Amino acid sequence: MFQPLKPLSDDIRRWIADNSTADVSALRLRHHGHSDLMHAILQIEARRKCASKLADTLRCDAFQFPDMIAAEQSTSDALAAIHSSIIGDASTVADLTCGLGIDSFHFAADGRKVTAIERRPEAAAAAVANACALRLSDRMEVICADSTEWLADTAATFDCIFIDPARRDNLGRRCYSLADCSPDVGTLLPQLRAHTGKVVVKASPMLDAEAVAHQLHHVSDIYLIGTATECKELVAVVDFSLPASTPFRLHAVTVTRGATSHITIGDDTHPTAMPYVAPQTGMVIYEPYPALMKAGHYRWIADRYNVTAPDPNTHLFLSDRPIDFPGKAYKIVESMDFDKRAVKEIASQRIKANVATRNFPLDAPSLARRLKISEGGDMHLYGIRTSARGLMLLLASRYSTRQSSPPKRNLPAYYFFWNMRAI
Repeated sequence: MFQPLKPLSDDIRRWIADNSTADVSALRLRHHGHSDLMHAILQIEARRKCASKLADTLRCDAFQFPDMIAAEQSTSDALAAIHSSIIGDASTVADLTCGLGIDSFHFAADGRKVTAIERRPEAAAAAVANACALRLSDRMEVICADSTEWLADTAATFDCIFIDPARRDNLGRRCYSLADCSPDVGTLLPQLRAHTGKVVVKASPMLDAEAVAHQLHHVSDIYLIGTATECKELVAVVDFSLPASTPFRLHAVTVTRGATSHITIGDDTHPTAMPYVAPQTGMVIYEPYPALMKAGHYRWIADRYNVTAPDPNTHLFLSDRPIDFPGKAYKIVESMDFDKRAVKEIASQRIKANVATRNFPLDAPSLARRLKISEGGDMHLYGIRTSARGLMLLLASRYSTRQSSPPKRNLPAYYFFWNMRAI
């Protein structure tokens, strides 16, 4: 039987706050052998690592991490809030893979009764202590057990079961297939069905949505969830009340600073051919958020937002004027064909820019070396393939809604050099 972590004393909490910016290696050397302070040093290190992703949870200075593994593998507050919204109106929830408990805490904070299963005693002990610290213990029960064994032994039923299978094997190698994760949700589904009518499965963003739906069956919705820079996860909703091969709704959800973009993808079929145009100076180029990019359905995106594209496989979009688009927007300062003359001229300017390639024969680092570009700065250089003009280079600046075009006095000298080519 596991014992909850003892609460952090007021003195230890003050010590953690006073040493929040200290060198943790030096602290460990200085306080080696002092168990309470060593645990406090772990809290300092884990809080630093999770300062951004657990900003809301860590407002509670009594919150404790059992170890760094739990800190590194925990979901973020923002993603846990999305998971809670996906669960919907379920009033009783079983979290079969509790871990640090961030998802469970959000489920309980939204008024649900939560049964959290965690097989690691140290993590379960922390979950009990943290439920108390967050004043959620009246709505949470933490059980230290293997979830598959616990399911076989219990007769309890729930409105929803949430499961986030471990994506690393015993040797620490990353697993991408659902069948390779632990537990294997596919083989566990009949057992899950005996305890609930709805299962929410969190999985790797590397998985294919169609393949997941085919493997799990009864899938009503699949969510691709990410930030402005990466797709973080794929979440599938299994609704046993639906036919096994029911069509699923596909969602692209992006968490950005202060906002969440939620797009439900429509039918990908389109009666007309998608327009492909060559990028021109003055156009706005759009880079979809990674979750939307992962969703595909590019013709639907073009139709929905009334944009064009340079090529069917470049996965960038264009418009003559700025629009509200779910992604990053850049103003094209200069467009040119990728040829020997362009390479020579750009290399002679020693440009500083962020380089990216799309459907291009060179990757970004190789193109940067070829053009003698230093990475960084405010400008962006794309190497892309277009249907109309073949390979092209685009120099662009991050679009600002406060101005229709970048003021020339703020542009680097090579902007004027490039434009002089046309004179």
